[in-house]
Amino acid sequence: MRAFSCFTLAILSLVAGCTENPFGGDDTIESGNSSIRGSIVLSDRGPAEGIHVWLDGFDIKSRTDAKGEFTVTIPPPSGQDTPGGATGVFTLYGFLANYSLFTATVATRNGYFLYGTKDISTDGSLAFPGFMIERFSMNIDVSPNVLYASVLADSGGVVDVTVTLTGKQTGVRVYFPTLVDNTQGPLFFHNLTTGEVFILESAVAQNTGGETMTLGVTPATRIMKAAIGKHILTPGTYEIRPYLRALRPDVPRELIRSLGARATSLHADYMNYPLKFTGGRLTVQP
Repeated sequence: MRAFSCFTLAILSLVAGCTENPFGGDDTIESGNSSIRGSIVLSDRGPAEGIHVWLDGFDIKSRTDAKGEFTVTIPPPSGQDTPGGATGVFTLYGFLANYSLFTATVATRNGYFLYGTKDISTDGSLAFPGFMIERFSMNIDVSPNVLYASVLADSGGVVDVTVTLTGKQTGVRVYFPTLVDNTQGPLFFHNLTTGEVFILESAVAQNTGGETMTLGVTPATRIMKAAIGKHILTPGTYEIRPYLRALRPDVPRELIRSLGARATSLHADYMNYPLKFTGGRLTVQP
């Protein structure tokens, strides 16, 4: 009789760890899973690092690593807005401003992910790699690309920044203003060592497009001349990029908000706006 009771308890424990499949069928699905993982690849096969991954309904975000891989973890049911944990079907997004939007469908029950449903495999990974198609390319040429801190401290310097945009799909539009918050031709200088961000003005020397551009196969070019004052840039490697936003009506507003309150403003937090480009490097030597 004692052996029968232990066997019964074991069966009850197993059943308690499962739930009915919300998509129909006779399968039962294990619950208690708080994380899902996946990877994203780009159509040009370039590095897929820094893609913004966001789960609607939970407002949980992550970023892909150097391999294009990510993990999304939701809080325990007690920490969710819905009493007892959320139950429903939600969309997982991958966002890179100049690439197509990636989406996957996930499900939760009582605050936990349901593995083996929709786009999630039984081991909690995406059933397929995310694939994002390039909408436009951006190349940033910096000349000179090496400066010396001793010279800058004495007399400052000038850097020419040439931004080239090329459409890869039809109907691609970007907002590339020449004046933002009374700042002429703003350029971000991001020190990749210290994390400091400086916003410098520039004079637009050449501009083959307007402030709102529809990009095509013929490149649109803007040359910007930035005057660097004394003692502004310390030795290090800088990433230089202009203020530019892709006009994307297909992207949920909540996703853009998840980047940060000032990620689309003329602020250091603009570095959180995910945009892939080539070039844009300046080295300041001692």
